[in-house]
Amino acid sequence: MSPTEAIPLLIVVLLLISIGGGDVQEMSVTFQGDSDVDSLADVHVVAGGTTTVSGDAIVEGDIYVIGGSADIEGTVDGDVTLLNGNLSVRDGATVIGAIQTYSGSAAISSDASVDRVSQFETP
Repeated sequence: MSPTEAIPLLIVVLLLISIGGGDVQEMSVTFQGDSDVDSLADVHVVAGGTTTVSGDAIVEGDIYVIGGSADIEGTVDGDVTLLNGNLSVRDGATVIGAIQTYSGSAAISSDASVDRVSQFETP
């Protein structure tokens, strides 16, 4: 997904953050390539490529997947929201917060620890 294609979904992310009452000081975005995350800004947006939270990482902040893939092997102390793209939560991974799925493909291992999972269902 190019930066131009991501703009409408980035606006949706900003609206979701503002509705949730979030006080975001910093946001990072991945548009292409592979990136390993061992620390997060307040919010990280995956708009393309693959973002991985490695098995030994403990990151604080929220992750929004609007395109591309997020692979969680370690710990995320925050929420993970899947608007489009792919999300994998591996064996032994921990999400201290909610995984919210609106669209896209989510695979959550039964050996992962997740506080809450919710999925948007179309009427």
